[in-house]
Amino acid sequence: MNTYKLGNKVTCIIRAYSSGKIGDMVMDYNNQPYTIVKSATANLSFTDINTTAKSSFTQLAYNNSKLSQVQISDVTLNDKILNLIFLKSEAKLVSKVENQIADDNNLIYLTPIANEVYQVFIYNSNGELDKAIGTHNTDEPIMVSEPNKDYLVCYQYEANKGYSLDKPENMYFTLDLLVTGNKEDNTSDMNIHVEKCALKIDKNMYFNQHSNAVDLIFTVLDTGENYIALE
Repeated sequence: MNTYKLGNKVTCIIRAYSSGKIGDMVMDYNNQPYTIVKSATANLSFTDINTTAKSSFTQLAYNNSKLSQVQISDVTLNDKILNLIFLKSEAKLVSKVENQIADDNNLIYLTPIANEVYQVFIYNSNGELDKAIGTHNTDEPIMVSEPNKDYLVCYQYEANKGYSLDKPENMYFTLDLLVTGNKEDNTSDMNIHVEKCALKIDKNMYFNQHSNAVDLIFTVLDTGENYIALE
C-alpha cells in the first residue's frame, strides 16, 4: 500500500465547459483552457447522502457523498479573473485628489493625466469651496481666488476600462486541480478533475501587502464524471 503526501498549494486550470465568450475572450472549443491559477489554496466540500430503511430497528443503511463545492482562495486579480466575476462597464470614471499651489497670477494647473477632466471641485486651505467646474481641458489653467495659496482639487477622468459590480451571465466551467506531493517520499503528481461547475460569485475583495485577491467558489453539478488521477 502506497503512502501519499499532498502539497498545500495547487495549480488550477479553469476551462470553458462549452464554447462561448468570457469577457472579451472567445472560447472556440469545449474544454478549452481559459486561465491557469498558480500557487492557490483549494478546498473541496462534499455533501453526504444518507438513506436508511427501518421497521422497529434499522435494517438497511446506505451512505454516499458527492462533491458539491470547490473553493479556490487567494486568487490574484488580473484581467481574466475580473472577466469571470464582473461585467464590462461603459461607466469608468476615476476620481483623483491632488494639491496645487496658485502662482502669482492666481492660476493653478492640473496634472495632465487626461485631456479632459470632469466634476472639478477646488477647496482653499480653510476647506471652503473656491470653484466648481463641470468639464475642464487640462491644457488650460484654472483661476482661483488668491495667489500663492494651497488648494485641494478633486476631479474625475475617464479610465481605459471599467467593470460593473453586477454579476455576469452564468457560465459553466471544467476544473483541473494539479497537486504536487510525494509517494513513498518520491515526487508525485495528482490531478483532481471536476467535469462541470458553475461559478458562485464571491465579490469580497481583500487588500493586503502582497496583492489584491479574491476567492473563486464553484458549485459542482453532478455528472458522475469527477475523479482523481494519480501519477
